[in-house]
Amino acid sequence: MVEFNYNRYSQVVENLLIIIGRHRFALVVLYFDMRVDIMLNDNQIKKAIEDGKIKGYYFFHKDDNGKIIKYNNEKSFAEASEFSTYLYSDRLKVTLGPIIKPLKRKRVSSKYRFKDQPEYFDMSKSDDTYILNPGESIIVLTNERIVLDGYHSVLIIPRVSLSEVGIIVTSAYIDPYYNGLLRLNVTNNSQSSYELKTLETIAQCFFFELPDEANKDYESQFSQKSVFLGQNWKAIFEDDRPPFPVKKNKVQTNPVLDVVKYSFHAVFNFVNKNALITALISALVMGWTGYNAFNSYKNNTEKLISNFDSSSTEIIINSGELYGEREVTVRCEKDEILAVLCNNDGVSFEIFSGNDNGTTSIVFSYKLETPQSNKYERFFPIRKRGAISLNSMWKVCCAATMQAECRAMRPHVRTAGCPPTISVSWRI
Repeated sequence: MVEFNYNRYSQVVENLLIIIGRHRFALVVLYFDMRVDIMLNDNQIKKAIEDGKIKGYYFFHKDDNGKIIKYNNEKSFAEASEFSTYLYSDRLKVTLGPIIKPLKRKRVSSKYRFKDQPEYFDMSKSDDTYILNPGESIIVLTNERIVLDGYHSVLIIPRVSLSEVGIIVTSAYIDPYYNGLLRLNVTNNSQSSYELKTLETIAQCFFFELPDEANKDYESQFSQKSVFLGQNWKAIFEDDRPPFPVKKNKVQTNPVLDVVKYSFHAVFNFVNKNALITALISALVMGWTGYNAFNSYKNNTEKLISNFDSSSTEIIINSGELYGEREVTVRCEKDEILAVLCNNDGVSFEIFSGNDNGTTSIVFSYKLETPQSNKYERFFPIRKRGAISLNSMWKVCCAATMQAECRAMRPHVRTAGCPPTISVSWRI
């Protein structure tokens, strides 16, 4: 049983007695059970290290020029000069090791990989620096390796200086009999990116002494329950031990679907965090797209209409003739002729391929009810098909446009007797 320090609680007892006196209690029995864990101060931590109850080791340190180098062998807390720098009051500062495991990246760039493993980032290849982006989570290892006996445990608490800028380090509890590096989860919950440096203080350890030794069975069971027991930097660098062994296996899924889901979540998170910017960008894109679509429609329409060439030909019916035929030749292919505009029911026509390439013959047949007293000259406008390919939408547009043009036209008549109605034959 731990000895009870009455001086520590004298003020509490005095206040209790005052309250009791005011309420006129006749008898009070105060009972204190002090079987609780005791948090060690700096002197007690040093004493536990000297006695071998707590052991700690460093693998990396800075030389006189500030360059990060390895010890030939791990150096214990008792031997390392930096231990006195990191031990303060009742806590020991723990520092960031050089290997990081990003949780949201599918692959680390080959330039920064640790031993060419795509899931691990080696800070020594990036000037001992890692940029922690907004919303990113990583797993880190401490430079310190802690070894505990059955009477001591450790509580890891994040630094306030990191928490106040939105960088959250998960708290952790280290059981008695533990031996290994400390593994921590670091998440950037802010909207800004922050720089992490190798051997930067990442968290702090508080050591506790238990009232009794923990069950020895836990020591033998530790290796079966923890895949991280015994982890050290020497084994990671020299024996190819995985830096971050995992106990929980991931589910096998479709990798393509995983990429799609990850991309969707990334876009969704960006949109969610930047709603105003996203709305503005969407409005600009939609406006620009609509403007381009309108210009494209306008230009294509103008191009389509301009590709329909117009020409005209004429037949001459002499005075006194009631019926007959006239053949005219136009300089275009037969398939290029879209329509022949004829406004006289007494005149019909038929289109034939010409004798020469690039020409077409049109034979007009006429049969009049009464002969003309004067020579009858009549122009027949011919609308030719352009070179542009027409789909169904443009056919309708073209037909409507041409029909409107034809209705607006008036036949070129040099003699009287031509009906004012224009009949159009469409060959779309």
